[in-house]
Amino acid sequence: MDLAETRPPPTPARNRAALVAVVVSFFMAIAKLAVGVLSGSVAVIASGLDSLLDVIASGVNAWAIHAAEAPPDAEHRFGHGKFESIAALTQAAFVGGSAVLVCLEASQRFASQSPIHHANLALLTVGVSTAVTIALVVWQAREVARTGSVAVAADRAHYTTDVISGAGVMAAVYASSAFKLWWVDPVVSIGVAGMLLWTGFQLARRALSHLLDAALPPADLQLIEGVIARHSPPIMGHHGLRTRSDGLSRFVDVHLEIDGSLTLHQANRVYTDVVTGLREALPGVDLSIHLDPAGEPDPIDRK
Repeated sequence: MDLAETRPPPTPARNRAALVAVVVSFFMAIAKLAVGVLSGSVAVIASGLDSLLDVIASGVNAWAIHAAEAPPDAEHRFGHGKFESIAALTQAAFVGGSAVLVCLEASQRFASQSPIHHANLALLTVGVSTAVTIALVVWQAREVARTGSVAVAADRAHYTTDVISGAGVMAAVYASSAFKLWWVDPVVSIGVAGMLLWTGFQLARRALSHLLDAALPPADLQLIEGVIARHSPPIMGHHGLRTRSDGLSRFVDVHLEIDGSLTLHQANRVYTDVVTGLREALPGVDLSIHLDPAGEPDPIDRK
């Protein structure tokens, strides 16, 4: 089966989502870093550094999404979908780097115990930035639902943590300025760092599952088993079921054991019915189906 027939067509929305994230992150990073330096808030500076890394990470995403949608070629017969998983893994590295920077800034604040200045300006800047990020996350969620992009999903997960950390930063700035609790600012920053580390771990785990060809989730496997079961008989059983996803497409390889008395025309009809059923159950799936006479040994049996 030709992979080009089953791979989803290029989706401009995926590239648009990544490019919008780059532009939004850039302006938010500049604003938060400037106000963070002016106010002396380590939490605001940390948030600005995080947004600056978002620019780089979203830029990598934009490139990866474009590369992943390239059609299969002579050297890459299964396409280039894993570029998105590589981008997600890169995202995880950037998130981890953000956490380290935040911890370093927080430790310096603990040592200096310096107060926050221009708190109202800091609150306004972080508040507007958080509102813009919420809008971006909602829009990205719709794009993920439409395209299933792993890279955009990774971007959305990262920006979701930015919303939570933004609320924490505003609380820290207010507490530090209104109640003179200088320690709230670095404590909240460390909390943000912990959240970033957890997000990075989740992103890395999902990306590695695609890069290492992990099997499809149990729900998808049940759909596959259900389609095969609906055609029994003449399908007497199956073996060698292998599945994986590259983040863009799903792949299914299975050997079907059919009644050996069927004619070639009848066997082809069984094959066509199963392919149709699997494509309806898993839209865009790439299939490799082998027909074996039931009861006879299979020289390529993978169990």
